[in-house]
Amino acid sequence: MYKKFQIESKVKSLRVVEKAIDETTNELGISSDDYGKILVSTLEGVNNAILHGNHSDPEKKVESIRAIYDDLDIRLHAENKAYEYINKAFESLEAVSVQAERKNELKQLTVGLIGRNR
Repeated sequence: MYKKFQIESKVKSLRVVEKAIDETTNELGISSDDYGKILVSTLEGVNNAILHGNHSDPEKKVESIRAIYDDLDIRLHAENKAYEYINKAFESLEAVSVQAERKNELKQLTVGLIGRNR
């Protein structure tokens, strides 16, 4: 997953970065705890680039590249965490006192939802 965009070297441009982080983490299914960590660290890095690297000169652009998510394997980590929770859910379902065919219906629905595209 790769997105590339430019923002002006203005602090108000951080809103654009925040929106991109919101969209990206939502697409990847990142947990709210991890979202917060990604948001804070990314905004801090971009803010430092604006203030210290470009001295808030609006003529200079800050290139924000989503490749950092690929470098950190965020998608892989998010998918692994999702499957961890899915496995826990299936384990919990097994503990429920319900007929096996009823559980199978729920399992089939779950598997279908897991494989769907957003």
